[in-house]
Order: sequence, then structure tokens, then C-alpha cells
Amino acid sequence: MKKKYKKKKNKNFEKIVFALFLAGFSNFFMLYFSQPILSFFSKKFYLSPIESSLSLSVSTACMAIGTLFSSFLADFFGRKKVIFLSLLLSILFTFFSIFANSWNQIILFRALVGFFLSGVTPISIIYLSEEIDASSLSKSIGLYISGNTIGGFSGRLFSSIGIHYFSWKILFLLIGLFSFFLIIIFYYYLPESKNFKSSNITLKSLKDNFLFQITNEKIVLLFIIGFFTMGSFVAVFNYINYRLSIMPFHLSSKSISFISSIYLVGIYFSQKSSNLVKKNGIFKILIISLILMIIGLFLTFWNYLLIIFFGLLLFSSGFFLCHSVISNLVSYFSLKFKIFISPLYFFFYYMGASILGTLNGYIWFKFDWFGVIEFLTICLLISIIAILRLKKINKIKNIFI
Repeated sequence: MKKKYKKKKNKNFEKIVFALFLAGFSNFFMLYFSQPILSFFSKKFYLSPIESSLSLSVSTACMAIGTLFSSFLADFFGRKKVIFLSLLLSILFTFFSIFANSWNQIILFRALVGFFLSGVTPISIIYLSEEIDASSLSKSIGLYISGNTIGGFSGRLFSSIGIHYFSWKILFLLIGLFSFFLIIIFYYYLPESKNFKSSNITLKSLKDNFLFQITNEKIVLLFIIGFFTMGSFVAVFNYINYRLSIMPFHLSSKSISFISSIYLVGIYFSQKSSNLVKKNGIFKILIISLILMIIGLFLTFWNYLLIIFFGLLLFSSGFFLCHSVISNLVSYFSLKFKIFISPLYFFFYYMGASILGTLNGYIWFKFDWFGVIEFLTICLLISIIAILRLKKINKIKNIFI
């Protein structure tokens, strides 16, 4: 195997990080721009919050399904091509959404966007684990996640402000055009894989890979943590907009849009996670991140905007810290077991976003916001139990170099 790229004085390392930053940005820009305008869709198409949330839930559900196939396509066609085609096809169906005349048609196109976006995140993590030296891998994954974070923030902010100045169809058009511009730059800068070898895919290899992962307790625990943390994160930001738009706040959608600035804390924690882990240990940081999420969640119960904002800040900080550490663990276990875990991990990750993102619409409708808090607290406590179990059965050292 050829040498891997290191961080120090390596132009190709910088190109890889920059290109995949743009890929992550485009991915989450297209995925999450619909989240802050759910209430707009409710009014435009006479939808309940649950029906409106489908514009995101079907995308994440189809993204989850797509991850089961993306790695095998990437094994056959190569990493760079699959990431690029995933983004290109997602942009194409974002453009097609402009011609939708009903909510069902919009949902169909959003489902296709999500399905094709499934080839970005897991394959990007695989590309990094193959091409980046272990001494720089944690840093590069943190930078990639920063791209995801900034893309998600930018998509939410752009749509929540843009919907006041453009029709939703023009908004979709602008989203697609901007994303297309970014992926051209991505394709130009990302070097071809040095350490990738096309592999023959057989039903036996697929079965063996799948069975190994779902019967390995360490890997299954990662899936559980990803499912419940991502699901909780999406559920909170799906419905906090509705909470702030009714009594006693009555905030406008433009005012609510600035809540998305909270996502920027993800940049800080994505970058600092490796240093925090080196000083305090993986499992201590994971437990702290989940406790932050739970405390932040309960702070959103109070009817004071400043307290709610602070609660969302704590909640988001905990999530992004946890996500960054778990992404590194996925990469670590992939190398340890010599299989690619990230596609199946992200299947559960995005399925959590879809299932819990929709389910909490029913809970919000039946039991108000405190019902959402109680349910998500249970989800996060399950994640803590999974972390404690993982700590008990596995000693992990020096993955954050």
C-alpha cells in the first residue's frame, strides 16, 4: 500500500481536506435547508407539523437506505466518482422539485435527493481513512464534520431568510445552483485515491460483512448511539420552530432563523474533540457530551428565550462533540476489523433522524413540548447505557493522536 498523506507541509493533504469540506458542506446544505421552513410548508400546503416534517424525514430515511449500497458502488467505481455523482444527482432532483405541483411530488423529489446524498458522508469517511495517515486522521475528520456543520447552518439560514424574498421554487433553484458550483470545485481539488483497489462484490462477501457487523457487540453499540443521538438532534430542531412561533413567544420565522447560528458551535467541538479526548479519555468525553445534551434539552422547557437559547447551545455542543468522537471510533473500528463500518453506521444514524424526527411530531401534538423532552431524555439515557457498555467490553487507546 502506498504512503498516506500527513498534515505537515503536504499540499495534497490540504486539497483533500478542502475538497471534502466542500462535499460535506454541499451535502448538508441540500439536506437541511428545508428544516427551518417547515412551518411555511404547513401554511402553503395546509399541512400538520408531522406532514410538513416529511420533507426532511423522507430525505434522511432514503439517505439511510442508500448508505447500504453506496460503499459497494464505491468499491467498484472508486471513491471520488461516487461522491461526485451522488452530489450531482442530488442537485438534479433539487432542480426537478421546482416543477412539483403538489406536496406529494415535493416529498418524492426530496426522497430522491436524500437517497443520492447517501453516497457522500460514508464514502468521505472511507476515503479519509484510506488516504490520510493515522497521525492526521482525527484532525481531517474533524474538518470534514465542520464542513457538514457549516453547510447545515448555511442551508437553514439561507432558506429561512430567502423564503421572505423568493418563492419556494426560486429558493430551490438557488440552492441547486450554488451546490453545483461547489461540487465543480470539489471535483477539481480532490486527488484520485492512491490506496483504493477495485474489489469484486459477491453475495457471500456482502452477507459476511453484514452479519459480522450486526453480531459484533462493539459495532452494534455504535449504531445505537448514532441512532438515538442524531434522532434526538433532528427532533429538537424540527419542532423548536413550532414551539417558538406560538404562545408565549410568537416569533416570526425570520427571527427563529437565527437559532440556526447555534450550529456553529459544531465547528469548535469538531476541531477540539481530539484534544479533549487526549486529556480526558474517550468514554468520559462521550458521557459528558450526552449529559450536556440532556441538560440543554431540559432548559428548553422554560418560557424564557435566553434560557432556551442557552439550552439549545448546550444541547448542540454535546451532540457535535459526541458525533465527532463517534465518527473517529467508526474509522478506528473499520481499520481494526478491516471492513468498512461507516455505511451501516450512517444507515442507523440517518434512520434515527427520520424515525425520531417524525415520531416526535406525534408526541409534540399529544403531549406538548415537555412530552418531547421526556421522550428524548429516555433516548439519550439509552445512548449513555450503550457508551458505558462499550467502555466495559473494549479498551480503546490512542485513536486520537
